[in-house]
Amino acid sequence: MRLRSCRNPLLLLTITLSWSAVAASAAPIDPGSPQLYLSVHGTRAINGNGSREAGWGAGGALRYSVSTSLRVWADVERVRVAREGSSFVTTVMPWTFGVEIGPRTRRRIEPLFRLGLGMYWLGRRGEYVDFFTQTPTQYSDSGIFSGLNFSGGGYARVAGPAVLELSVTFHQSFSSERAIDAPSLGEVQLMNIRMGLGYPLR
Repeated sequence: MRLRSCRNPLLLLTITLSWSAVAASAAPIDPGSPQLYLSVHGTRAINGNGSREAGWGAGGALRYSVSTSLRVWADVERVRVAREGSSFVTTVMPWTFGVEIGPRTRRRIEPLFRLGLGMYWLGRRGEYVDFFTQTPTQYSDSGIFSGLNFSGGGYARVAGPAVLELSVTFHQSFSSERAIDAPSLGEVQLMNIRMGLGYPLR
């Protein structure tokens, strides 16, 4: 028997309204600055649900400068986490988008803060012992969850127009799935430490 529970999205609404107020005060963009960046990154992922699962992933993103200090972005990645000694493997594919705040003036090293929403494909597979039959049973399931993410980190300008990114991103789904008599998908709750390289497209 599966049960899916949802969290109250009131916090998301409060954050979104606050973010809109910040965005309204953003400085206009310098016409000579690159506006569109493409970046690729590698990820060290840690499951935050207490399962002690960890793993690696990779992805890419587009980032567009609306003003000097405000950017919008879209990101896709795939991470796979597992726990040593366990047969269970969890795969998460986030499709996320949102806004990013940075300094009003260009610097060689710039801090960043991101807030976004996303859809998360969550898959889990492994083997467990059935409680009633006491026999090994294969488990495999997947589902799509909506959620919230936020990041903190920074950029460093390297050779030419390229930028190096180092950031930490937290992902949390709005709902979770539990089962009484078998393993379940649970929820998306990830901390991703990522390093990437970005290059301007125009």
